[in-house]
Amino acid sequence: MLTIIITKTFIIMYNFNLTNNVQYYLKKLITYSTKNTLIYVIM
Repeated sequence: MLTIIITKTFIIMYNFNLTNNVQYYLKKLITYSTKNTLIYVIM
């Protein structure tokens, strides 16, 4: 899985295997993402 987190000031890219709990948390983050923070999760 490739996860890209983009905020006003920085871009963080992760490429790793996630556990179910982390995937669930990331989905939560995507659900609650704001205009200031964009989170893209590419399966």
